[in-house]
Amino acid sequence: MEIRRPGMGIGALIVAFAGYSLIIDEPAAVIVVIVLSIFLMYRAVIFQRYSGEVAASLSVIRTVDKRTLRQGAAARVLSTASLSLPPGMQAEVCDLLPPVAEGRAPVYMPSENGLSASYELRLMAPGEARFAGVRLRLSDTFFSDTILCQGEAFRLPAMRAIPYGIAQDADGYGTYGTEIRKRGFLRGQETYSFRPYRRGDDLSMVDWKLSAKRDSFMVREPGRISGGSPLIIIDLPETGTDENSALAFFTLVGGVVEGALDASGTCRVLIISGANLITYLSPESGRDKFLLEMSRLAPVVRQSHLFRMPGRAVMDARRRALKGVAPLNRILQGTATTAFEVSVLDAMAVSGTGEAHLYSIYRGDLSHIGQTVLAAKRAGMRILLCVSRHEAGVAEKLREYRSDGIEVI
Repeated sequence: MEIRRPGMGIGALIVAFAGYSLIIDEPAAVIVVIVLSIFLMYRAVIFQRYSGEVAASLSVIRTVDKRTLRQGAAARVLSTASLSLPPGMQAEVCDLLPPVAEGRAPVYMPSENGLSASYELRLMAPGEARFAGVRLRLSDTFFSDTILCQGEAFRLPAMRAIPYGIAQDADGYGTYGTEIRKRGFLRGQETYSFRPYRRGDDLSMVDWKLSAKRDSFMVREPGRISGGSPLIIIDLPETGTDENSALAFFTLVGGVVEGALDASGTCRVLIISGANLITYLSPESGRDKFLLEMSRLAPVVRQSHLFRMPGRAVMDARRRALKGVAPLNRILQGTATTAFEVSVLDAMAVSGTGEAHLYSIYRGDLSHIGQTVLAAKRAGMRILLCVSRHEAGVAEKLREYRSDGIEVI
């Protein structure tokens, strides 16, 4: 508990009258000293009692827009508080952020629902994190005090940060939050980070030494993709697609793009529809441009179709050719079979990243899916086929395209 200026003034008067009574031997001064001392102690006792009652009445409700988020991504927090204040007391309420969080929690301000505060925070370390509690500062005319409320109810909700990857040093010991180069053995690329194995990943990318030490499969991430977001390819559905399916798809890809913007500040988006190239959004487009384009997504009339998806044997033969000697690789990378494949290769080259995530509802003619997978292989990129959980039934069918992975979201 701290004494404020009015209380310090009364204390100064007590000292002055006490000195006066000792020097002059004035009984009236002694009475004044006693009265002022009793008054100050009475106010201190009353303040302590009221402080305990206010702290007991305090309740805080927090809502977070993202309970699970990428390490370093922003989460929006809305906190509301209610408490019972006696007359003459003022209160300031402020959240105590998780120890691993970066941000600034403002003081709660009056609102329709009592006291509230809205702010952003970023979890800078992976794992679960909880709020440290609430700081309650109470004051009246003569005293002030700060109470830390750190019970379980004041630490909710729990949040979890997912790391970008698990890096590995030269001796095979993994650490979170650090990217250390390790030369990939006969891969032609450097490995910057590692992540848990996902169903559909290429088994040749499994790091068996690290997997044995961690007792779970770990997959190498090529160096080209560890430092930035992947190329997001959005395959717009054709006009006539079921309205509910289209809406669910647009909600999914909009959330993916917004999440990439929150995580790294920018992203790369290629929008196609079948064999039709719609637009490419570069990292320089700006957040507002990305969000505007996502709000405009709608089914389109496809002007051109491929209708000639190569069979599995043909695709496997072309992939084996792409893994051949360097001169043949250079020749194949410079020869695309369709105008669509040329456009996709150009966009992949401009993106400057080493991984692509393709989002589609996977209905109708899927020749362009195979062409996109082959274009990614020619560009030296990994490509994942991403499927909404509402369309999870097509995941097994997509295995014939032999992408680097199939992810159900």
